[in-house]
Amino acid sequence: MTNINDIRQKIISIKNIQNITRAMEKISASKMKKTQNLLKITHPYFEKIFYILQRLIMQNMQFNHPYLTERKLKCIGYVIISTNRGLTGGLNINLFKKVLYDLEKYQQKNIRIKLALIGLKAISFFSFLKKDIIAQISNISDTPKISEIMDPIKIIINNYNDKNIDKIYIAYNKFVNTMMYTPKIKIILPLNFKQKSHQTASTNYLYEPDFKSLFHAILPRYIESMVYQFYIENLSSEQAARMIAMKSAMDNSTNLIKELNILYNKKRQSNITQELIEIISGSNLVD
Repeated sequence: MTNINDIRQKIISIKNIQNITRAMEKISASKMKKTQNLLKITHPYFEKIFYILQRLIMQNMQFNHPYLTERKLKCIGYVIISTNRGLTGGLNINLFKKVLYDLEKYQQKNIRIKLALIGLKAISFFSFLKKDIIAQISNISDTPKISEIMDPIKIIINNYNDKNIDKIYIAYNKFVNTMMYTPKIKIILPLNFKQKSHQTASTNYLYEPDFKSLFHAILPRYIESMVYQFYIENLSSEQAARMIAMKSAMDNSTNLIKELNILYNKKRQSNITQELIEIISGSNLVD
C-alpha cells in the first residue's frame, strides 16, 4: 500500500509541474495576442492585393499566363504548414489526417505527390511515412518575416514553372477563435479568380505601367502574402491550442491534487488512529 510520504511527494511533484504549465499558459496567451495583432496587420494587405489582381484578370480575360491555366494532372505539390513544438493537442494530427485523405484520393488515380514542409512536426511525420519531400524548413521565429518561410515555396513553384508539378495546394490550420481552429487545404497555383460582383467586371481602370508589367509585378507579391497569411493563421492556432492544452493540464492536475489530498488525509488519519490504539493497548498492559 502507498505510504504517506509517497503521497506527499506526488503532491509536491504535481505542484511543481503546475508551475511550469501555468507559465507556459501565460506565455502562449501573450504570443497568441501578438500573432493576432500580426493577422490584423497583414490581412488587409492580402485582401487588397487579391482585389487588385482580380480586377486585372477580369478586365483582361483573354490574357494567357501559365499561372492561370489548368493542366492535366500528373503530379501535385503540397505545402504543409505545421508547428515546430508539441503540446498543441490534436492541432497537427488533425491537419495531417486531412492531408493524407487528400493524398490518398490522388494516389488512387496514379497521380504523383511532392511535398514542401514547414515545421518540425510535418517534417518528422511525413519523413516517417517516406513521402517525396522536395523542400523543408523548421525553427522559424514566432514573429517571422516573409523571407524566412519562402525558400520551400520558391522550390515548389520552380517545379511548377518547369512543369514537374501541375497543381500546388497549401495545408494549414485556420484560426477562427481561441477555442476553434480548423484544418484547411487551398490552391496556390493555378490561380482561380472567380467574379464576385458585377462591379468588378463592369468597372474599367487605366493602369500605369501597362497591364502585363503590373500583373508580373503584383503576382509574386500576391503569392508571398497568401503563404504568409496562412502561416500566421497556423501560428495563431498553435498558440491558442497550446494555451488551451496547458489550461486543461492545470485543471486536471488541480483535480488530481484534490484526490491525493483526500487520500493523504485518510492515510494520515488511519496512522493516527493506529498509533492511538497502540498507545492505549500498551498502557493497558502496563496496568
